[in-house]
Amino acid sequence: MGNEVVLGLGGNQGEVIETLNKACLMIENLVGSIKIKSSFYQTQAWGNTNQPDFINQIIILKTNLEPSDVLERCLTIEKT
Repeated sequence: MGNEVVLGLGGNQGEVIETLNKACLMIENLVGSIKIKSSFYQTQAWGNTNQPDFINQIIILKTNLEPSDVLERCLTIEKT
């Protein structure tokens, strides 16, 4: 059956869109099948506003993994 997972992706360092696209490929390889991707959205930083704007995206995927495994794999992808 599988679980539905909603992830928020984003960044403001380097080639963000390229990095997010690579992250999506890694997510599909390690976590599950992406069913829906939002457009990219540019948002201003808040809190510490002395930094570049962020590029953000939401993805929805299906996975057979347990939530703790999804988190572990997503953290590994983030470090990569």
